[in-house]
Amino acid sequence: MTRSPHGLRLGRLLGVPIYLPLAGPALLLVVTASYAILLTRLIPRAAPAAVLLAAGCFAVLLTGSLLAHDLGHVAACRSLRLPVDRVVVSPLATGSVHAEPGGPGPECLVAVAGPLVTAGLLGLAALCAARTGSGTLPHAVLVLLAAANVLLLLFHLLPGMPADGGRVARAAAWWLSGSRATGTLVAAGLGRLLAMVAALIALMIAPAAGAAGLAGVAVTAGVAGLLWTGSAGSRDTAGGVGGGGPSPDKGHAGMGGRRWAGLLLVAAGVATLVPAYVGQTYRVASGSMRDTLRPGDRVLADKVFYRARGVHRGDLIVFRRPPGLEVPERDLVKRVIGLPGDRIEGRDGRILVNGRALAEAYLQRDCGEGSGRIPAITVPAGRLYVLGDNRCQSSDSRSFGPVDTHRVEGRAVLVVWPPSRAGTLS
Repeated sequence: MTRSPHGLRLGRLLGVPIYLPLAGPALLLVVTASYAILLTRLIPRAAPAAVLLAAGCFAVLLTGSLLAHDLGHVAACRSLRLPVDRVVVSPLATGSVHAEPGGPGPECLVAVAGPLVTAGLLGLAALCAARTGSGTLPHAVLVLLAAANVLLLLFHLLPGMPADGGRVARAAAWWLSGSRATGTLVAAGLGRLLAMVAALIALMIAPAAGAAGLAGVAVTAGVAGLLWTGSAGSRDTAGGVGGGGPSPDKGHAGMGGRRWAGLLLVAAGVATLVPAYVGQTYRVASGSMRDTLRPGDRVLADKVFYRARGVHRGDLIVFRRPPGLEVPERDLVKRVIGLPGDRIEGRDGRILVNGRALAEAYLQRDCGEGSGRIPAITVPAGRLYVLGDNRCQSSDSRSFGPVDTHRVEGRAVLVVWPPSRAGTLS
């Protein structure tokens, strides 16, 4: 490892030198510490040493994901015989310095290579998470890694400069007009339009966001600022670009600072925008799930990995209100007691599943034995028998019958608000 003006030289990949900025080790520590705090809330029973190790692994995997994205661009450049000077990598961003492609086709190829690599990493992280036991540190790290790649992919698919999608838009306009400068101006204009839309969204959601959503508002506003400044920079350089010839040593070099800023927003937004991109948050409006959930709690429902895992007895699920049920909430949270084919019965204050008493440590105990009286029923195929943990104050399958699995929105896995109650659900 040698030191240079670009940072610490780590070696070469694809024939290109890879550098770690001098602040890189400090950034690794910052990311590790930040995500150790998040993982502690997600997996409160994990040992501190294990949490630190998992957070460190996440920081390294995040850095590797960002490096892989840029190596996709590098591989495309190498296939086109475009010189690549270097790649600088850190836990918050990467940037490659390479020559400008000489035509719209090569421009498009270089632009899409990075997002294609990110999409592959997203699929791999999601597959590994689906095969890892929920409620564990490896599962949490993989979910966060998948979320990071979702955000990175979404950012770079935006059809405006300085995102990779903006470079695709530039290639298309370049091809139609025959002018690189025109293509750059069109992509920069799209970037400014997207910036204004993002700013408008931030202004619209800010009044109703509340404390839990202010971080999301801040990230949305930050993306708007990034798009605006990035597109402005592209417009400023458009006048000096020729009519389609190569422009050495431009490429991602001009995007370096903006890419660092953009990916800093991505890294900062992972922890706060996981509910928006991996699942959805729901507000608990009633006391039907006391004391597991309380009125005013906000829970995160996993909408991705639970489908691969399947619904298990004891899961907390969020589902759309059954037809004919007159309650104000559109979505309900209940616990799965019976799966398709199970025979459910309640007597003597206990729930019997296929003739065996169900252990229910979570149950609200001051309801009395009458809350457990349920006539014997066999759960039909494609349905789930659900009950509230607070049996004496719950509208559930005792009144509206087994729930159609098509009405299930996801599996509630976390309490995300208020902070004093944040943690995993079981």
